[in-house]
Amino acid sequence: MIRVLAGCLVLFFSFNLIAYAAESAKTTRYYVFRNKDKAEAFSHQQQTSTQQANLTTQKKPVQHFFVLLKGYTQWSTAFKQAQLLEKQGISGIEVVKGRFERGYSILVAQFTDKKKAGQLFNKLRSRGLKNVRVFSDKASVYQYIVTVHSIDKTRTRTRTKSKPVIMAKKTELKSARQQPSTGISKSIPETDSKAIAGNIEQNSDQEEEIIIVMSDDNDFNSSYEINLDNDEQEISETVWGASFNLEEDLFSRDTQDVDHSEYANASAYLEHSLNSNWDLKISARLDGYHQSGKNRSNYNDTDLDYGDTYLRYRDDSYRITLGAQTIRWGKVDNLGPLDNMATLDLSRGVMLKWGENYRSSPALRVEHFMEQGKLDLVYLADFREAELADKKDVWYPIDFRNGRMLGFKNNPAMAPLIQNARIDDDFSGDGGWGMRFSSTLDSYDIGLTVQQVRLSTPYYKINEGIRQQILTSQVVNPANYKYTFSEQHPRSWVVGGDAAFQWKSVTWRMEAGWFSDLPVTTTTLKYETYDGFKWAGSAEFYPGDADTRVNLQLSGQHIDEKDKILDLDNVVVLSGEIESLFNNSRWKASGKFSIGVNNKEFILSPEIAYLGAEPFELYTAYHYLDGAEQTIGGFYKYNNVLTFGIRGKY
Repeated sequence: MIRVLAGCLVLFFSFNLIAYAAESAKTTRYYVFRNKDKAEAFSHQQQTSTQQANLTTQKKPVQHFFVLLKGYTQWSTAFKQAQLLEKQGISGIEVVKGRFERGYSILVAQFTDKKKAGQLFNKLRSRGLKNVRVFSDKASVYQYIVTVHSIDKTRTRTRTKSKPVIMAKKTELKSARQQPSTGISKSIPETDSKAIAGNIEQNSDQEEEIIIVMSDDNDFNSSYEINLDNDEQEISETVWGASFNLEEDLFSRDTQDVDHSEYANASAYLEHSLNSNWDLKISARLDGYHQSGKNRSNYNDTDLDYGDTYLRYRDDSYRITLGAQTIRWGKVDNLGPLDNMATLDLSRGVMLKWGENYRSSPALRVEHFMEQGKLDLVYLADFREAELADKKDVWYPIDFRNGRMLGFKNNPAMAPLIQNARIDDDFSGDGGWGMRFSSTLDSYDIGLTVQQVRLSTPYYKINEGIRQQILTSQVVNPANYKYTFSEQHPRSWVVGGDAAFQWKSVTWRMEAGWFSDLPVTTTTLKYETYDGFKWAGSAEFYPGDADTRVNLQLSGQHIDEKDKILDLDNVVVLSGEIESLFNNSRWKASGKFSIGVNNKEFILSPEIAYLGAEPFELYTAYHYLDGAEQTIGGFYKYNNVLTFGIRGKY
């Protein structure tokens, strides 16, 4: 009997031992990584004679809601506001650049819970931040799973009887003191861990063990873009804002017939969300000019103008805007060759900052958002030429006092004609159309564009009757003609592309385009149009610490002239912009410059501003210009000016 019992026990334990070994051989362990390189290295490491490892990638779209503060033209303004929010207890803030738009925004937080995003929205709005917005977008979150089939019996197994829960590490946004993102974030938003784990195929015949391999946030692999265009319009309300600028300008060269000038600007806007799909925006600006000096240089002028004023429809895939709008295309920040949809503001010459020298244009715009990118269609219903200074103003492109014209060498024989010139600036018609497709390939933002547009900058064509009299050496009497020069805005075909990427902590941007029908004047004073090529490239970086931003740009224009021309046929310019905050961000030193590479030119505009009197900003600046006669610096070299001003925004 004892032998029978002993035999049964031996059989029982042997059976269980065999079953245990069989189950151990089938044990499967899942190692979840957030970094592809580490996952690949670990998978290779686990390949042994006793176990097998396989690497799979999971991509899961997750709806996210981003709370942002929008509309900062200058990086330093956005940076300072982000610092104030951090001091108020809101941590994890990031200054970002929109993928489809210029300027800066502040990414305050991101949520998978729409209700929490709305709560933060109301909190910021109660603090007087009228530019807060909630945006929605899908994040494609990557998880790298190493599946290891092992026969190791010594490892302690965790039996999984239900779906495992992966506790994903909560990530923090970059500090506001870091450089702004360019649209592709390196950190994964909070994800639904259960949903990710549930995607791992289960086999009821296997024992499974889920092992989370935690990583630093900087090691996370993700692919999501903050699309600053997809606005969540659930809150139907009215938002308004206003700004002003008062400035005194003192001209420093005795050869200039202007002693001083004053400038005042006030602007306001009102936005109303009619419902979840319709928006209305109305904005206007008032500019006042006063100039004092000798001869005919004294004048006063007041100009009331519209800003962005439109009706907009939006849904998940489309945004349709009808009305006056400022449309910026291309990548570089200053006078990009593909940035032809907006109207240039030349009323203040070189005194305006980068990004502030544009006005709104009447247009119909249709934007289609796709998984592959964005398609942008624009029709400029009514052509609007560049906003020029008054004819008596020192920043007008024709110097009537000395008989000079911007872009041409001084010609004593032509000086009397220019001094008494009458300009025909009556121009009407549509402004043309454009189409642009933009997308992201890996870490590159790219765009392709086709345009047929009228360039807003005027070109002056001499009256043909006057030209013939000059060629035949006859005495010209301008009084016999209705006008001496007429503004020209020829239709030009533009075909080009742009790209942006980050490398070595530097944001690189570039764009280039072929142009047809660029206006020129031959040596016989004949008006012609030739083909040409324009290009630009820039590098934006943050030396030392994030309190300083530098943006360098190299640009060029080349005209394929068939005859000798009076214009510059090849122009290459190195320009730049710098901003630096100091003394706890209460002071800002900034400036811009322009240096001619193949033509003598030098423009320098340093500025110092006190920011400690919110919402006011006190500043002083100096603008120095010099160069060859045909360059901007050479033409305005008598306009060196010292400025004092105050500006504010509400």
